[in-house]
Amino acid sequence: MISVRRGAAAGLLAGLAFALVQALLRLAGVSLPSELVADRVLPHVPVDQFLHLLSLMGGALAAKQQALIGGFVGSAVGGVVMGSVYALMLRRPGVARHPVRALSIALASAWVATIALLWPVLPASYVGLPPAWSAAATAAALLLEYGVYVTVLHLSIQQLPTQGAADEGRRRLLLGVAGAVFGLGTTGLAAFLYRSSALGYDGTTYDGPVQALTPTASFYVVTKNLIDPAVFQPAWSLEITGLVARPSTYRLSDLTRMPDSSTQETTLECISNGVGRGLISNAAWHGVPLRTLLGVASPSEGAVGVTFRAVDGYVHTASLATAMAEGTFLAWLMNGQPLPDRHGYPLRLLVPSAYGEVSVKWLTQIEVVDHAEAGYYETQGWQPRFVQTMSRIDTPKKGQMVRPGSAVELKGIAYAADRGISEVEVSTDGGGSWAPARINYGKPKTWSVWTAVWTPGQIGPATLQVRARDGRGELQVAERRGFAPAGATGLHMVRVLVTP
Repeated sequence: MISVRRGAAAGLLAGLAFALVQALLRLAGVSLPSELVADRVLPHVPVDQFLHLLSLMGGALAAKQQALIGGFVGSAVGGVVMGSVYALMLRRPGVARHPVRALSIALASAWVATIALLWPVLPASYVGLPPAWSAAATAAALLLEYGVYVTVLHLSIQQLPTQGAADEGRRRLLLGVAGAVFGLGTTGLAAFLYRSSALGYDGTTYDGPVQALTPTASFYVVTKNLIDPAVFQPAWSLEITGLVARPSTYRLSDLTRMPDSSTQETTLECISNGVGRGLISNAAWHGVPLRTLLGVASPSEGAVGVTFRAVDGYVHTASLATAMAEGTFLAWLMNGQPLPDRHGYPLRLLVPSAYGEVSVKWLTQIEVVDHAEAGYYETQGWQPRFVQTMSRIDTPKKGQMVRPGSAVELKGIAYAADRGISEVEVSTDGGGSWAPARINYGKPKTWSVWTAVWTPGQIGPATLQVRARDGRGELQVAERRGFAPAGATGLHMVRVLVTP
């Protein structure tokens, strides 16, 4: 009779083999099982609960660290549990007589159940395969991972030595070597994936004082991914499909040869940007208007929306009117250079009327649809389609000391998406009075960079504030509100000290 302890040992070895295979496949751009589960589950967690969960885990970055490391540790732990269960199952005569058949049935059942549960998120390929190929590759990878686990489990549970066996020492050595190879291999690859992950730059802010165009290396970054795509451009294509008269597929070279390509300055802001924070940046993007490609495809009667899919499985749907609007743009250059991986290489969408989550990175499919489909974050309850007017003071900084009678230059930004900014005002007495600031830079789809001059008089603390009006003349909302679920509101204030 095979003991539970023996089953657990075999399960550990099989779990390490499973972890090693999934690490190798992740290097080839196949999603980790933990990534698939997260993409399947998290969009259905209401935004308040989602943010509370992140808080309990120590914040977004800490949660991603735990997910990345925990996925590999969980493979080993799960392997032990399943190995123990298998050892108990082997006590049943039917299983003991036909262990391979029992394992084959278990493998097929687990694989089919996994495919059924994860079906909506299977079309994710971090090297940029088209969605249909991505789904097939992910399904095959899961079958390989499960197959490796049950094969190693079966072989090792049969080969584990019994006390006093003639070849006990040799078997222990061989299994120990196998365990070391699997364990060290998994640890090394997991460490490499960790170093290659988005953890080093996710949440990057651009805090100013700002330039009109944000240097690419300083552009803010927010990503849902543990490890962002690194698209292999020859494998990538853009599909235009759905309710169109002329479905089409484009390579990057096809897009770059289009005669109406142009450069468009557009500011992007994350919906999670708090008052006075730096999840906002501006760049010059080169590409083509989306309506050019949709015009060629010719949407059919009854089309009302456009669903955008990214290589990492991200999905967002915009109205057909938004997709066809002036300014909705497909970009392959950022500040004159190819898009960096973290900003969506080889192609990203820009939607100047909405928060940044709508401007899908790593775009691979555009489907014209006849229904509204909630996107990845909208399913949680986020409302990204209207951007709240914001303004910020970049200088002077909080707590900075200034001298009475000396001119102090105030600098900052204001932004209202494609509505533009018509006016910026500053207050140097905590909102008691307001004076106009000078707008030095601003375009219809960008932030406005403003300056003002203040000459402090009275010695002591002073509270500086800023507010803006959008291009429609609507004043920025002064009431303080957090960024969930529809973007932050409230006036930014900076307290300085006037000293002799």
